[in-house]
Amino acid sequence: MSAINVGEVYYFLRKHHSGALAESWRESSRTLLVTIEVPTTDDIWNAATLKSRFPIAYTDAFAAGLAQEV
Repeated sequence: MSAINVGEVYYFLRKHHSGALAESWRESSRTLLVTIEVPTTDDIWNAATLKSRFPIAYTDAFAAGLAQEV
């Protein structure tokens, strides 16, 4: 999971639910059974390229870029 997407979940929970729920997500994200990948410069360029080619959110382009690597 891209660290960008982890931050997006946090933002969404804080904005649409509560700070407490967002903080709970922040704590539990450390124990997820997935690897949180910090984007490299290449990941950023790849996400920007995907965003330019498809009608997707920029954060979704990071998820798509990681999926392409698998």
